[in-house]
Amino acid sequence: MKTTSRRSAIIQFGAFIAGAGAVPHLIGNDVFQRPKFADAVIITTPDSLHYGPAMATLPLGYDMIVEKVVAQSWRECNDILHAAVKYHSIVAVCHVLRYAPYFRKLKELCSSGVFGNILSIQHLEPVESQCPYSAIKIYQQNKWYLGHLNLETSSEEEILEKLKTTRYGICVYKQDNDVVDHQICNFDFATRQTTKWNVNQADISSGHGGGDYGLVHDFVRASLKKDPSLLTSTIQASMESHLMGFMAEKSRLDGGKVMDVKILSESIY
Repeated sequence: MKTTSRRSAIIQFGAFIAGAGAVPHLIGNDVFQRPKFADAVIITTPDSLHYGPAMATLPLGYDMIVEKVVAQSWRECNDILHAAVKYHSIVAVCHVLRYAPYFRKLKELCSSGVFGNILSIQHLEPVESQCPYSAIKIYQQNKWYLGHLNLETSSEEEILEKLKTTRYGICVYKQDNDVVDHQICNFDFATRQTTKWNVNQADISSGHGGGDYGLVHDFVRASLKKDPSLLTSTIQASMESHLMGFMAEKSRLDGGKVMDVKILSESIY
């Protein structure tokens, strides 16, 4: 499978999204007032803006790719799930590493029993040797996302001035951002298996080892064939991990209190 960046994969996917001559990059609420004009939509808005577009487009009959997290609360995730089921839509969540050849092989080996009865798993997120969020690197050197800065000339001097005088130049670790940069979560399952999840700074290497391409490739096939079994990250498959994440955050805010994670079947389907 060819490895490509998510940006390249989405550009290739644009023709599928556009359908017969439609424009793939419509922005604004007006798009929700139009009759269905494409096969699928991709929701990559900020996390707090997933819910509205998802709930507006699913009743129109679109299939959907939505970035994780699906929404910012368990109730909103459930609403999107129920809408997907009600309107027979295929909704894929961007758990891109599930589509990377490395993790696919690892899952295959674990499921095959070649490692025996697995009792414990420890997963470590990689740490960047240099700050991946450097404003100088992102805006001045790479010239990424310059639209955020509302520039007139895009000169080096103007970019630096904007970084000095706006929030875009503030270190993410030295402002009012309350997202943790280091967290350890321990999970005990009913099968008596345990998992330790150690999260540090994010790995932002492009392509996710082929996972981006794999996600888009499998979603296109699933949508065209109307067969969600071709995906490993449908919204149905992602609900349990989302609840675990919500409960982990609740535990963090409650001083590390042990949380009992229970999912009722009617909450999922």
